Amino acid sequence: MKKAQKEKLKEMILLQGNGVSMNAIMEEIDMICNPMVKIWSEEHRGWWRPAQCGYTDHVDLAGEYTLEEAIEICNNANKHKKYEHYPDEKMVPPNETIMPIWE
Repeated sequence: MKKAQKEKLKEMILLQGNGVSMNAIMEEIDMICNPMVKIWSEEHRGWWRPAQCGYTDHVDLAGEYTLEEAIEICNNANKHKKYEHYPDEKMVPPNETIMPIWE
């Protein structure tokens, strides 16, 4: 857990009952422990949409997947990759806004 995450969680716990609910704290813990990622498709030059329903070139329309889902999706898609050293599908942290480009 990063220092900033710890500080935010500590602050939320201290403010519990003063505008911060236990549900909000649990959601924050879940986000830290179960990070979500986006998936970029080099093959389709787009982000995977939610529920694996197509692709988009707009990062704000991209779906977010659990790490477990994304690993399975990427592994399955990369079984048939075109280039040996460059995966067609790759995971990207949800706050990343720059398209991943392989050089």
